[in-house]
Amino acid sequence: ASGARGFVPMCLGPETLRAAGGGVLAGGVYFSPSAASSAAGSGRTVAPCPALIPRLWDVYHLLSEGLPNKLIGRRLDITEGVVKNYVTRILEAVGASTRGEAIGLYKEHIETWRASPAYRGVAVPGTEVAPH
Repeated sequence: ASGARGFVPMCLGPETLRAAGGGVLAGGVYFSPSAASSAAGSGRTVAPCPALIPRLWDVYHLLSEGLPNKLIGRRLDITEGVVKNYVTRILEAVGASTRGEAIGLYKEHIETWRASPAYRGVAVPGTEVAPH
């Protein structure tokens, strides 16, 4: 039988990923505690924490405020072209096809992501925005 045998967010850490993967390969199933409780309770989808380096989190935090690339670049002292590249990487990491979709995911999940071991903080103090 083929198909999904579980859900393992990438932000769980290497030990948990190895254990979960080994269990699935042995014929078992695995769902992270948050995915299992989400599926059982609220019916809401759990977005895994994107594995972004601190500089990408800087850009994502400012992006979530609706700032255009030019202003993000000025705040972080990087070129607009670098910001465009980073925004593309962020969209890919969170599975969004538009800036608006990425911002919506940020606003919905940032508190959960901050509690994740995969969250690496920010490189530039002051870029992280207050919770909404």
